Amino acid sequence: MYRKTKFPVVFVNAPSISSSKVELPGDPVSILYASRALFSALRDKSFNSAILPEVVMHRGRPVYDPRIWDRQSKQEFSEMIARAMPQVAFFCAYSPSHPYALEMAEKVKEISPNTLVVFGGKHQDETLSYDPFLKRYNLSNYNTMKLIKEGKAPPVVDIVVAGEGEQPIRFIAEEVGNLLGLEGRLNVKDFLRRLNSRKEAIGNLEGRSVFASVFNGEVDLTPTSYKPNSLFDLGSPYNFFPITTKNPIFLKPDGTPKVTTNIVTLRGCKNSCIYCSESVLLNRDRLSRDTHVKKTLDRVVEDVALGSESAFFDDSVFFRGNLNSIQEFARNLTSMKEIARQNPSDALSHRLANFEYAVQLCVEDVVQEQNSGRVLEVLRDLKDSGCTYVYTGIESLDDEVMRNVQKFKKNDTTIYSGWFQKVDAALGLFKQAGLRVGASLLFGIPGETPETIRNTFALARRLLSENKLYLVSPNLCSYHPGTKLTQLHYPDGTLDYVSLPVYKDNLLLFFEEASENHLSKILTRPMIEQINSELPSLANLNSHTIQDSLNGQG
Repeated sequence: MYRKTKFPVVFVNAPSISSSKVELPGDPVSILYASRALFSALRDKSFNSAILPEVVMHRGRPVYDPRIWDRQSKQEFSEMIARAMPQVAFFCAYSPSHPYALEMAEKVKEISPNTLVVFGGKHQDETLSYDPFLKRYNLSNYNTMKLIKEGKAPPVVDIVVAGEGEQPIRFIAEEVGNLLGLEGRLNVKDFLRRLNSRKEAIGNLEGRSVFASVFNGEVDLTPTSYKPNSLFDLGSPYNFFPITTKNPIFLKPDGTPKVTTNIVTLRGCKNSCIYCSESVLLNRDRLSRDTHVKKTLDRVVEDVALGSESAFFDDSVFFRGNLNSIQEFARNLTSMKEIARQNPSDALSHRLANFEYAVQLCVEDVVQEQNSGRVLEVLRDLKDSGCTYVYTGIESLDDEVMRNVQKFKKNDTTIYSGWFQKVDAALGLFKQAGLRVGASLLFGIPGETPETIRNTFALARRLLSENKLYLVSPNLCSYHPGTKLTQLHYPDGTLDYVSLPVYKDNLLLFFEEASENHLSKILTRPMIEQINSELPSLANLNSHTIQDSLNGQG
């Protein structure tokens, strides 16, 4: 008989780098959102087990989130596992962090062999999916369970969950609690047998997810109901996670940064860039415009009530670039802030009245609109409502490279002709509206040459000097499973997402996802040296330091 009323659980956000020249701040957004169903059930006393999970805290937070996997982090993690001896360890990892997650899971099993290890996050989303209409799975060679089954990865992961993690995390924790109540202990093999007998229950779970484990020597797959599950359903993750991040792009009158939350309202992305898998990861949430606007406003108020002074909207494209929705949101928020200003002594009203936020928008959505006056009107409404910063993916300022990005699903590539002029025009509109703009550059897309690199940096410096850009974040293109670029360059599936990344020298340490393991074949060593030599020229012009620039947003 299990003599305790609670069992320890750890949440881990796997790091993606072992050394860095920049700080990597921000909240572990994916795991915050994925854990909400579990935390909500515990709060509402609707958890379906008499034995409850007790989340292991690390520095006052319910997620262990080392941004760099160095000697200090390794020791700290080992000590935490030895102290807590968790029954379950939930890991969130995207593809660059997958090797680190495996090493961390290996350490968990070394210290506590009967800890159930569960992997989720973007790497699973990119390597395992299910088509409910065709009733067909797509299991990539890079998926953790397939790698383990084939002996290419250590057998230190027991379950993976691809897709939406909210209900699966709660379900697994409830099943662990129930097994502890019945057996008095957790045996991982017994648990996997129990899970295999619970396929009907898994199939009734809300959301679009796939469970996978190695059972009887084969990868066993089970989908959930695939009934849409809105990100608004479970409220803000900051009901359960302290708001501690202070983003330097939002400043108080005394110059100190405001505390900031991250808000996600939609999954996936409307674009189809060759290097990114966001457009194919998950089905899009289907919300009417009115519902989406109202629920987004409600989420702002909820976060402000919890203590937020500013927010970064992490949607790939704010309201999918729909100008009508953006304007409706902005004007409603402006009205709410005007009412709040009438009660300045109330703390909530004061925070709402002074609330700032940032969004991500596409240059293409701005330049495709025929009526620039209409665009400027919407952007000014955004500014009036408290939006002070826009982040956009410029990627390159070369026409040919941008054609190879294949951002649009339609075949019209004329949008990329005169690309710099269109970027310049869009940034001019942002500037007229009083919005600061941060932009990402991505080097290593097909068509990249020393000349395109040199020209892109030169044009970026020009935009910075004209105050059309507030900061620029340069990145190196890396391979992610499920992308068109990976399929183009590695059709045989021979990339390595198991071995720890290699860093032969300091040339890659400014770039969070860059390692020799996954770096674009387009980038030669002289090109990487060229990019590094250009970085100081951006640092001298950025409104923030090069460190702030490289941290990026979104």
